[in-house]
Amino acid sequence: MKMKKKRKGFKGKTLEDIKEGEMAKKKKNKRMLLFLQILRWLSLALAILFFLWLAKNLGWLMI
Repeated sequence: MKMKKKRKGFKGKTLEDIKEGEMAKKKKNKRMLLFLQILRWLSLALAILFFLWLAKNLGWLMI
């Protein structure tokens, strides 16, 4: 019966371990990008609200 050899890669890790690590990094990167997109849109909305508040207090807008 032949045993399947696991090929060792960098620092003694198997190729399967390296692939799992890369997939985990990609998933983490997708989460980080989603978080940054949400943060960008929320900061834009906050900036617009701040501008409207400032314009109202300076008398530029009559709301």
